[in-house]
Amino acid sequence: MQPLLSERIIRSISKYILQFTDYWFENYIHQILPTEVTDQKEILTDFRQQTVETIGSGLRAIATQRIDEKAYFELGAAQFENGITYGQTLELRYAFEEAMECFLIQINQRHDLELSDQEIANYITALKQLNDILTPIIAAGHTSKQ
Repeated sequence: MQPLLSERIIRSISKYILQFTDYWFENYIHQILPTEVTDQKEILTDFRQQTVETIGSGLRAIATQRIDEKAYFELGAAQFENGITYGQTLELRYAFEEAMECFLIQINQRHDLELSDQEIANYITALKQLNDILTPIIAAGHTSKQ
C-alpha cells in the first residue's frame, strides 16, 4: 500500500512553508479579514506563527492519524480573541485549502519539484478530510470565549 502523502510533498511543503505563509497572507488573508484585524501588526504576527504551526501539525496529523485537539481548540479561541468571527474562520478554511493547492502547483512548476498531479491531489484531499474533523474543534474553541 502506498502512503497517502509522499515524502516529496512533505519535504516540499516543509521547505516552502514560509513562502506559502507570505502567499497566503498577500493573496487571501487581507481580502478575508477586516482591516481592523489586518492593521494590527501583533495579531498578524501571531496569525503567521499559528499558520506555520498549523501546517506542521496538519502534516503530522495526516501522517500519524493523530490530532492535537488542544492546539486547534486554542486556535479557535485565539481567533475569537483577535476579532475573527466564526464565519470568517470558515471562509479562511476554504480559502486555505484553495491557496495551498494553487501554491503547490505554482512552486512545482517554478522549482521543478517533480510533484505529480496525484501527489498534490492526495495532499489536498487529506487536508480537506482533516479540516472536516478540525473545524468543529476550532468552533468549540471559538465559542468557548464568547
